[in-house]
Amino acid sequence: MAISPDLILIQASTRGWTGCPDLCMKMLRGKTLLDHTIDRCASVFPGVPIQIIAPAYDAGNLDEHRVKVSYSHDSAPLFRMADAVSGLGLDAKVLCVAGHHAFFDAPTVSRIVNELSGYGVARLASGYPPQL
Repeated sequence: MAISPDLILIQASTRGWTGCPDLCMKMLRGKTLLDHTIDRCASVFPGVPIQIIAPAYDAGNLDEHRVKVSYSHDSAPLFRMADAVSGLGLDAKVLCVAGHHAFFDAPTVSRIVNELSGYGVARLASGYPPQL
């Protein structure tokens, strides 16, 4: 039986670390990559809550997206994630996706979520391939 995550976090911002527009704000077929990422997450894991986690300096800038958005911790993405999951149980499964990764490999991500058991964090051995 397929298992879905309890929450999907999408890390996004209007600006990258350098101050330039973030990759997730790039347009593709009339929508931002962030909107494509939201759509992809919703289609792969229907019914799972999706939340954008963004730095505090972006407060209000991502509210037009149709999911919950939280703004906190300008320079600490892990703290943003911790804040977002603070109300979940210790056995919760949380998927975190970068805002510009609209084309993540759904079968592999689904397999990782299904195989999680007693782990705090799971990721592929290769670290951070953009397609995931």
